[in-house]
Amino acid sequence: MKRLVSLSLSLMLVLAIFVGASLTASAATEEDLEYTLNSYDRVYSVSGCNKTATGEIIIPETYNGLPVTKIDREAFLDCTEITSITIGNNITSIADYAFKNCSGIESVYFGTGLKKVEYSVFNGCTNLKSVYVDSLETLNEINTSVVSTAGTCVDGSFAHLADNLYVDGVLVEELYIPSDMKVNRDGVFCGYSSIKSIVV
Repeated sequence: MKRLVSLSLSLMLVLAIFVGASLTASAATEEDLEYTLNSYDRVYSVSGCNKTATGEIIIPETYNGLPVTKIDREAFLDCTEITSITIGNNITSIADYAFKNCSGIESVYFGTGLKKVEYSVFNGCTNLKSVYVDSLETLNEINTSVVSTAGTCVDGSFAHLADNLYVDGVLVEELYIPSDMKVNRDGVFCGYSSIKSIVV
């Protein structure tokens, strides 16, 4: 009887430890983000993230009542447990290596306000499967440098960036580039496995 009680207590202790550990591994929240205030422009940038953050990160459009307009260099460096990034519409620029070595990221949702993306933003994001943008114009803007993050230009084409490209929620398999669109650089629409053909 004593042995049975002792075994039961041991099992309860193990269960309590397991439950406690599960509770500490909670999903990412806005509180996991660090911000820096640009006092001149009265705007914030995202300058860091809690390395233990897990799951989806949503970068807000405002913080403390002011716009969040930039993601700083290496802001998410080595945040390996993040699986998805949603970038707010007020974000206009993303600095180089912003998501470096975020090997858990599988999907990225770009906001509508992006104007500038620096070099190798997704360097080391080896599990990136899907990229979501609202329009070809946004894709043209961000791919000026994002496309180089998964590798270098080889034989006129770019290395693999992600499996699937979604424009306005639709998986792109045949990409039509409007005649009046000025493409920022050769190959900016390459790097996605879902695209079977490009029509200019």
